[in-house]
Order: sequence, then structure tokens, then C-alpha cells
Amino acid sequence: MWKKIKDVLTSMISDVDGDISSKRIITFLFAFAVLTTWAGNLFWGLQISQFIYDGLLNINGIGLGTIIAEKFSSRGTNTPNG
Repeated sequence: MWKKIKDVLTSMISDVDGDISSKRIITFLFAFAVLTTWAGNLFWGLQISQFIYDGLLNINGIGLGTIIAEKFSSRGTNTPNG
């Protein structure tokens, strides 16, 4: 079971070439930060400044955009020149 979880997590943070992608790691960390601030506000009434929350969302959106662009790039092991 742990091997399957490890394989899923590794595939989530791997790029099209199968290497670990720092963009994906940073994006997942910021997604976790957004979820943590949301849960803290919802359940414990903790306040965070709006500009900090907006910054977290912007970084997360940019990270997801680069991951999507990476998926549709011509790089990868399946290309004839790769």
C-alpha cells in the first residue's frame, strides 16, 4: 500500500521526462498553504491579510499554468527526437 502511495506522489511531482519537477513541488506546497489558511479561517477564526491570500493564489495559479504548458510542450520521451 505504501509503495502505491509513493508511486502516486512521485508521478504527481514528475515532469514529462520523469524527473522530479521543482515547479510541481512548489505548486503543491502553495496549494497546501492555501488550504491551510482556508481551514484556519473557517474552523479556528484565524485571520490572514487579503494581500497574502491573493499572493498565495497567484503563485498557485502561475505554477499550475506552467505545469499545463509543460504537459503540452514537445519535450518528453515519446518524441522522435527525444
